[in-house]
Amino acid sequence: MVASDHNDLHEFHKTNDMALVTYLKMRGHSTQDTRFEGNTCYWYFRVSDGLVDCIDDFTAGQARVDPREYNRTFTQTKREFYDSKDRQEAPQ
Repeated sequence: MVASDHNDLHEFHKTNDMALVTYLKMRGHSTQDTRFEGNTCYWYFRVSDGLVDCIDDFTAGQARVDPREYNRTFTQTKREFYDSKDRQEAPQ
């Protein structure tokens, strides 16, 4: 399911913070879409109570994770970012 398939984008949280994306993925939230606006990448997550709680914890500096798992997930997220960017820039 892709954010662009919906008329009401308010049901999605949009972020360009790769650290937050990594934390949300570690907490079991999946990206629904990835879009580029210029050179900036935005990830979309479906809004839920659990998502809002995770974002609140992250922004309050209360997010606690295993550093090794975080590094693995961050590396995976970064690879996905570059793969998406390469696909976007590829001639069609």
